[in-house]
Amino acid sequence: MDKTIISIQNLYVDYEKKKVIDNLNLEIAKGKILSIVGPNGSGKSTIIKAISRTVKISSGMICFENRDIKKIKGMIFAKNVAVLSQQYDCPKDISVKELVSYGRFAYSGWFSGETKEDSEIVNWAMKRTSVEEFENRKLGTLSGGEKQRVWIAMALAQKPQVLLLDEPTTYLDLCHQIELLELIKSLNITDGLTVVMVLHDINQAIQYSDKIVVIDQGKVVIEGLSENIINDKVLKSVFKINAAEINHSELERAIYYPKNVIN
Repeated sequence: MDKTIISIQNLYVDYEKKKVIDNLNLEIAKGKILSIVGPNGSGKSTIIKAISRTVKISSGMICFENRDIKKIKGMIFAKNVAVLSQQYDCPKDISVKELVSYGRFAYSGWFSGETKEDSEIVNWAMKRTSVEEFENRKLGTLSGGEKQRVWIAMALAQKPQVLLLDEPTTYLDLCHQIELLELIKSLNITDGLTVVMVLHDINQAIQYSDKIVVIDQGKVVIEGLSENIINDKVLKSVFKINAAEINHSELERAIYYPKNVIN
């Protein structure tokens, strides 16, 4: 049985008196990739924000390694959990290496200066994400796919156990989407990184996840092994589409082709 690294228990989150997360329970296994899917406004991103402590929980509890995350000191939490949101606010004239080095803040603070270990980890993170070749380039000169890899490098520099990704493929063309997901899968397999990500593309979630959770109206509709829970019934009831299932022998799982939208 897989060891749980994050446990969400009876979670409620309200925005302006509107219930966004409604009594949600979820176990996230260590060393696995969990993808959260669901229609727009279902609460997917709010789950990421709740785990990363960037949104206030109305009630319930989120535990990291059996500890209430509200009781974990900020620096300790940052060393274990890294998060990349949909939008990044960073000066375009900052260099790639400088941005990646920000990932070491939880270890050194602003005024301690970079240690030899910090430098080695920053270089490792850039090499691991294949951005070392443009370490001196300014962020504003990079393509969307390159920027995403740089942000992941910064997160890796934290040396976290868990990486939270909120729609990491948004605004990327298909080539860079696959490139990024392949990188995430590699970090999971080779480095043992636990990944929790919100995805829009159902087929990408099936292909790159160990487990999928389908969310609708702030509740878990179904969860389980990626190849077992996504089917035409779920797509029809949750996503309001009729879909044809196509067996793909190389992937050893089905892919889904939307036929029409249900009015």
